[in-house]
Amino acid sequence: MKKMQKMIAVLFSVAMCAAMAVPAFAAETDTARNEEQETVMPRAIVYEKINIPEDGKFYKITDDFEMPAKSRVSFQGTWSPAYARLEFRLYAHSTGNGAYVMLTSGREGGLDATAASVYSLYARSVDHVKVTGAVNITN
Repeated sequence: MKKMQKMIAVLFSVAMCAAMAVPAFAAETDTARNEEQETVMPRAIVYEKINIPEDGKFYKITDDFEMPAKSRVSFQGTWSPAYARLEFRLYAHSTGNGAYVMLTSGREGGLDATAASVYSLYARSVDHVKVTGAVNITN
């Protein structure tokens, strides 16, 4: 009977140690993963004034910036006239491809980077009216 009590006590002790060790290993893994995500996805907020002529051509509104693959650039702006639609183009220098989205003043939108590259953001007036205002860009 004493042997059985000792075996149960030993098994119980091992089970408790194992139960306490598993959360510690899981916490180390989550911490390492979070640090990796922070290094891969830098965030920046840029406030750009815009002054787009009515000619319907694309005009560069940002300096060149780098983005990793499968990341997103988001923007929201206010401009006048408020009804004017702007078409934004995210241009990848390495591939020569661009993604497009159309917004009105006060609306939020975004575009996805398909490849790791240097990008530029362009805009044009869809309604062929002069547009002035500002846009906040987050990547």
